[in-house]
Amino acid sequence: MAQKLFSKDGEYPQVVEKIRLPDGTTRTDSNTFTEEEISSAGYTGPYYEPEFDSQTQELSCDSEHWLIELDLGSGVQLRIAQPR
Repeated sequence: MAQKLFSKDGEYPQVVEKIRLPDGTTRTDSNTFTEEEISSAGYTGPYYEPEFDSQTQELSCDSEHWLIELDLGSGVQLRIAQPR
């Protein structure tokens, strides 16, 4: 199963390892976080990285899409955008 990734303040989605809840408490056992708690800490998601070939493609993201780029040679690049 793919990892659930979350984003905060538009940053690159990642696994959440520590959250600060609205009541000010901090939690660090990510195995016990619920999606509701993660959301209440200001994260969006979950997101899942799309499949890509790390040998020939580069994965990045903007605030709305995963971007997969492939260098086709001669300065030509193919960019595929997939909703996050």
